[in-house]
Amino acid sequence: SSFRQVVFQPLTEEAATAARDFAFAYQADRQVVQLRAGRVYRADGRVDETVETSEGPADNPAIAMYTSARIFYVQLPRLDVGDVVELRYRIEEVSADNVFADYFGEVQQLQSSEPVRNAEYVVIAPTSRKLLFGVTPLPGLEREERQQGDSRVYRFFAPSVRPTLTEPNMPPWSEVLGHVHVSTYATWKDVGAWYWGLAKEQINPDDEVRRKALELTKGLKTDEEKVRAIYGWVVKRTRYVALEFGIYGYKPRRASQTLARGWGDCKDKATLIVSLLQVVGIPANLVIVRTALRGAFPTEPASLAPFDHAIAYVPSLDLYLDGTAEFTGSTELPPFDRGSMALVVHPEQSRLVTLPDPPASQTERKKRVRAALRMDGSASVSIQHEASGAIAAQWRLRYHGESSLRDRIGADTAQSLPGFVLDPGNAGVESDDLEQIEQPVRLRVSGKTQSFARRQGDELSVPVTPPDRFVPRFASLSQRKLDILLSYRSTIDEAWTIELPTGAKVRELPKAHALSTPFGTLRLEVNHTGNTVSVTTRVGLDKRRIAPGEYAAFVKFCEEVDRALNQRLLVGR
Repeated sequence: SSFRQVVFQPLTEEAATAARDFAFAYQADRQVVQLRAGRVYRADGRVDETVETSEGPADNPAIAMYTSARIFYVQLPRLDVGDVVELRYRIEEVSADNVFADYFGEVQQLQSSEPVRNAEYVVIAPTSRKLLFGVTPLPGLEREERQQGDSRVYRFFAPSVRPTLTEPNMPPWSEVLGHVHVSTYATWKDVGAWYWGLAKEQINPDDEVRRKALELTKGLKTDEEKVRAIYGWVVKRTRYVALEFGIYGYKPRRASQTLARGWGDCKDKATLIVSLLQVVGIPANLVIVRTALRGAFPTEPASLAPFDHAIAYVPSLDLYLDGTAEFTGSTELPPFDRGSMALVVHPEQSRLVTLPDPPASQTERKKRVRAALRMDGSASVSIQHEASGAIAAQWRLRYHGESSLRDRIGADTAQSLPGFVLDPGNAGVESDDLEQIEQPVRLRVSGKTQSFARRQGDELSVPVTPPDRFVPRFASLSQRKLDILLSYRSTIDEAWTIELPTGAKVRELPKAHALSTPFGTLRLEVNHTGNTVSVTTRVGLDKRRIAPGEYAAFVKFCEEVDRALNQRLLVGR
């Protein structure tokens, strides 16, 4: 059970309005809430009590997630700037059994995006239970441990905690805020042993699972082929629906049940993948993951608290498979899994790992543009797109609907080529089969635009480089206190070929450029032959995380890339 006292003071009108509703979560299947006090201390000495409370589900229908968690709301009376609010509440464990056996663990944040005074976290435990703590550094944090009868009291106290302010492209809040992490697990092997005990019976196949596994792999020879077939069927033919009630927030359902229902959450789908693979003689493991949605986390102490996801692992291929990634190929790995902390669950030797973080060359956005320019600035344009890795998954999601493909690719093309209009009929857009998740995405687009080039006096300024700009996207601040965290490492590879109109002359060509840094690379090459100008650009982002100490150098990299990409072809008569 836990008791919390929260005291806060809004210092602006906006904060006073926002602070009228206070909310916190609890697990309705095993906990009850007791609101002990809700008071507003006014500047004139009055004290108002709050008695209005309500509850609601913590479900997220947008991603088909339904849980036993509920949100408890406290509605405060109108607040004025300078009022002081005090809330006291207790969350009481009422279940007779601990669904986690004898495990206890949690992460308590001591920091916020707002200034905090007197941040305190106290744990009272029997002297017979050994607790392990992980504490992120906070200036002035005091730690105290003392005996109190048959209990041991652990106290963490910070009299003043500076706020962490939002920065663009920062890591998730759960990574950057100072916290105390407590756990009863001594090793990751212990965590894995508990999870294996929870999940092992759920993996066992029944006759229907065996039949499906043999059906999916009939005629296939290699393990790679069998893995692709099983993975592809699970991600495409089982829907993501999460019913996270009670222990099933952690325990997967039986593989046979997920197969029969045709739906499941991340751990259900991972269990089905493992079960199907084992039928065809390919050993596989469950893996519990702390995704990039939560950010990096210290590896000590061992605990269940960090994790929020589950996938499968095939040791013989060193391949991780995310059964929820409907538009992702078996070797692509979704961005929120890449580089994440994970625990490979094994009956005897569970191990903590870092998931693969594919290099920039494995997530590419290729584009080949050919434009027949006219002297009024208009052009007929054909474009060939190809995407691989994480970008391919994004494109499959956006463009897989046949009814919306034409409208979406037309609108997206017009963002970089204003006024672009697709050619009529099938000539305007062609695509490979976007349901083939093991293949790169390929699109072919053709159309016309009246404003391909812009007029500058008696010259035409013609685009010949990618429209991406790195400073506004990644380096807009003069300085940083937090890391930059990119979703994935990637490569932009574009070639623009401009056919000049009769009588036109090149007034100025873009300058070739080459750059290589720890953050990434740039190569821009120019070729002018007859009435044709070709510009090839390749930009690689090789580093996902940039520390504040590297930021100045990273800004210089982004600025140099942007200067190269800002170049245009100048044409006149």
